Amino acid sequence: MPVRSAGRGVGDNVSPQLSWDGAPGDTQDLVLIVEDPSAPLPRPFVHAVVTGIAASTNSPAEGALNVTSPSAHRRARRGPWPPDR
Repeated sequence: MPVRSAGRGVGDNVSPQLSWDGAPGDTQDLVLIVEDPSAPLPRPFVHAVVTGIAASTNSPAEGALNVTSPSAHRRARRGPWPPDR
């Protein structure tokens, strides 16, 4: 992951560019859940839950999923921190 995407104090907390395909043809909108299964916690750390992504979206640009972005209805994102933080 680019350092720019790391959490505040390490990077700029900017969501990375992503891409996907394969949504069924009748999809109305998408939900993106970003989990970190390698976080040193008893369960995966959830970095983001984004709802209301248009079904036609398949490659949001860098920063498109940030809190200040109008790309989705609900936006919250916390970039990863190095393990020593």
